[in-house]
Amino acid sequence: MITNKKIIEKVKKAKNIAIFAHRDPDPDALGSMFGFGEFCQKMGKNYSIFAVNKYDNYLNHIFPMDRTKQEFVSTDFDLVVLLDVHSIDRIEVLFQEEVSKAKDIMIIDHHKVSENEKFEFKNAKIMPEMAAASEIVLSLFRDENIKPSKECATYLYAGLMGDTDRFLHSNLSQRVFEDAIFLMQCGAYIQHVYDFMYRYITKEDIKVNQYLYNNITYLDGGKTAFVIFSIRDMKKLGVGIDAVKEFSNTLIRIKGVELSFLIYERVPKEYKISMRSASVNLVPFSNKMGGGGHPNATGFSVFYGKTKIKQEIPKWSLEILNG
Repeated sequence: MITNKKIIEKVKKAKNIAIFAHRDPDPDALGSMFGFGEFCQKMGKNYSIFAVNKYDNYLNHIFPMDRTKQEFVSTDFDLVVLLDVHSIDRIEVLFQEEVSKAKDIMIIDHHKVSENEKFEFKNAKIMPEMAAASEIVLSLFRDENIKPSKECATYLYAGLMGDTDRFLHSNLSQRVFEDAIFLMQCGAYIQHVYDFMYRYITKEDIKVNQYLYNNITYLDGGKTAFVIFSIRDMKKLGVGIDAVKEFSNTLIRIKGVELSFLIYERVPKEYKISMRSASVNLVPFSNKMGGGGHPNATGFSVFYGKTKIKQEIPKWSLEILNG
């Protein structure tokens, strides 16, 4: 694993830097990208952030999504950085082929590499002990004694809040709270982050919430709960995937539920399985299914229909809960 010193050296040597994160970026993916972008800028480097902004949602109110780009040519950059992800096949499909051609790729991530993953990157900093990739980016600022701008502090703070769910997950350490305080001292717009991530709700949110609670299926004596949103269901509600994704943490908050599945159809016959647990490490099962994530918050995709998913979930639940 490379050190912060090595990361900083590579940034200093580069002229043009391309920044990516995983597809369907969450607050930590965006926070670490925009945060790293400012770090590059502070180092006097040119940088571009590549992401596909598919939906108009709360993220657009926190992050300057209009600054992202979609047309990437590997030869235009001498350093490519993947944040909050450690595999090219998990970035947006639009970018995968061209990114694979890059001469110099650097990884900065906090997701553990599973034993069955093929990992070939030499320049990688992977720290599963960190709650968010935004934490790692912030450590670069600290090491160089650079104070993030108020805007950058806001991006990184949103990343911390997103991956800890306001300090509700078990991936916490003293450093997480220290980083949050430091970002507040840098002038992060805390209330703005809370307003758009947690306070405000839309009419679409209400529709999703109603459907969610009206269509819960319980298993294992109420220990497991799941809800499935097909493309057809979402069309009837008049909502998109992004509105559904925001409820990934909802079912696990039901008293007595130890395992939850929020399932939504990305494209016909491809469903994303978003899992949450209050006590069980979900990573081994998620890795087995070709996914990844954190011990209590992870996911994977399957390529079959709603009926088969309903048949599989009881098996998945038993395997996970029984260890």
